[in-house]
Amino acid sequence: MCSGTAEAELVIILQSHNLTHMLHADTDGHLLCISWTSPNQLSLLNSFPEVIMIDGTYKVNQLRMPLYTLAIVDSEGHGQPVAHALLASEDQQHIELFLRDVQQWSNAMEVATFICDKDFAEINAISTVLPQAKIFLCHFHIIKSFTDETKRLSVQDATSLLTLSQKLLRCGSEESFDSTLDSIINLFPTFYAYLEQNWLQHRPLFAGYERRGILHLDNHTNNRLERYHHTLKTVVRSSQVSVGTLVDRLQRIISVRSVAMLHSSFSR
Repeated sequence: MCSGTAEAELVIILQSHNLTHMLHADTDGHLLCISWTSPNQLSLLNSFPEVIMIDGTYKVNQLRMPLYTLAIVDSEGHGQPVAHALLASEDQQHIELFLRDVQQWSNAMEVATFICDKDFAEINAISTVLPQAKIFLCHFHIIKSFTDETKRLSVQDATSLLTLSQKLLRCGSEESFDSTLDSIINLFPTFYAYLEQNWLQHRPLFAGYERRGILHLDNHTNNRLERYHHTLKTVVRSSQVSVGTLVDRLQRIISVRSVAMLHSSFSR
């Protein structure tokens, strides 16, 4: 719960940065979700809505509320945050609050392609709020999961297995996907058991052929957004800052990034 002083500080900072925002609380006054964006960020979302990344990060404020960010990729290939939220919980219900707030501010997300981690709170929230949107899993995290499982199983020919497993992400047809699976079954049956238990029921989220014909602008990872969160933690430096201070520093980071990118485009 925000104290009166903390909430007053937050509102002042939101207003000082001219941020569109929503605060959600339960009947006891416990804060559930704070969502915000700026006019410039909404303009970016409306201009580049084709692919949207979503991810959360932690230990960035004294209320221990995870920070969620939506980001797009602009015409220069830069990842640009377009909306933020602090949530009381990482579950589907709270993520839906964030998405519905942004949906109220812009209809650009309705048919977007979302890139996210294998987080079913995020996946189910997107599917519920934006049923026409496409959802694909971040390739980087899939490959990391495959690599970790290969190490756990102590596979002898790990290089061949990883080559095959990564082919699942790139195959251009269902036949190629099934053929690759057959090779894994024959050569690495224990790894196939892992795929069957954890991945194969989610083919539409990660199989390469499922992305064929879908507008994703060759974006397959959340890496840009994760680098942004890393920069934020470097600047904030403490998990004990107030929510108002966090919002203020976030918007200052975004302003600095915008100026730096503008100068970069002029210097080309």
